Amino acid sequence: MITIKKTSWHFRIQKYVLGYVPDHKGLCSYFWMTLACICLSPFIALINKVREFTQAIREYSARNHEKYLLSLDDEGLYKYYKTVDRWKFENDMHVLVRNRKGFHPGRIGKLMEKFAERYWNELQSKRKKLVRVEKISEKLAKFLSVVGKVLYYIFITFVVIVAAGVLYIAIQDIHTNGKWMEVLIIFASVAAFAVVLLTGAILYDGSTREFKKKFKAKITFPFRYTYRKFKATSDFIFENYCPRIEIED
Repeated sequence: MITIKKTSWHFRIQKYVLGYVPDHKGLCSYFWMTLACICLSPFIALINKVREFTQAIREYSARNHEKYLLSLDDEGLYKYYKTVDRWKFENDMHVLVRNRKGFHPGRIGKLMEKFAERYWNELQSKRKKLVRVEKISEKLAKFLSVVGKVLYYIFITFVVIVAAGVLYIAIQDIHTNGKWMEVLIIFASVAAFAVVLLTGAILYDGSTREFKKKFKAKITFPFRYTYRKFKATSDFIFENYCPRIEIED
């Protein structure tokens, strides 16, 4: 049995990196965990410094935001009211309560009611303009829909005529130049049919579920096999060759 003190450097480095010390049963896991924490400690220190830096930035931004709020008059406060949600505006008004003379908590509710009424009136005015624009847009959309349908039918007619012409030329070519064009048409038709069947098989999940399951099992087999062997070996070493430890204050 090996005794480890909580004041030892290897115990403290585990607590620094992990935030706590795992319940180690033997010296092997304790040793490897200490080694891992030594490797990770520079990155943890860097992360802590970055966290401190970002915290300082947030505090600096909060101080600047307070100065900005204190510089606003009622008109400025109304413009700010329109850019944030109501909860944030109400919360920010407590900055004025704490730092602006004569701005008492009861004024927050009255100010928000005043701003809400003004904002509602502005929205109603804008809505009337939007209704007129929407009516014009609906008429224009109907007109474009009719024009689009006409152009679509013209295009389909053109495609059908061109397809019929190509088919006619192909048939004439078969009669004059032999059967190679016929073979080419048959081959293209069979190939297109095969592509359609293959695409349908891939898109239909039921036909590929078993294949996906077997493929995943083959891919992950080396990793699962290695993990099982590693775990069996480590368990054997722990049970037979690893000294036990106890933590002492």
